[in-house]
Amino acid sequence: MVLVPISEEKAKELAAEFPYYGIFNIPSGMYKGVEEPVRALATPALWICDAKLSPTLVYKMTKALWEHRDILEKVHAKGKDITLETALDGMGIPLHPGAELYYKEVGLVK
Repeated sequence: MVLVPISEEKAKELAAEFPYYGIFNIPSGMYKGVEEPVRALATPALWICDAKLSPTLVYKMTKALWEHRDILEKVHAKGKDITLETALDGMGIPLHPGAELYYKEVGLVK
C-alpha cells in the first residue's frame, strides 16, 4: 500500500477553505508497509441525531458521553483521542439544541 501525503501548505489551505477538515498524521505502522508517518486530511467523528429528538434527551446523551469517557476509551479504538477540548473542532453541521446547551454549560459555546 502506498499512502500519498499532502503537503503542509496544501493541507492548511484546504482546512481553511473547508473547516470540517483537520490535518492529521497517519502514524507509521498503522498500515502494513507504511513505515513513516503520512500527513493527511481527516474529518472528525460526529454523533449525529435527528433534529426532532427531545433537547432534554440529547442533553443527557451528550452529558453522559463526557462524564463517562472511561467507557468510550474501552470500547472505541480512538476513544482516548476524543476530548472535550476538541469536541467541536471541524463541526460542519449545526449542533442540536440539547447538545448546544451542554456545551454552553462547560464553556465551549457562548
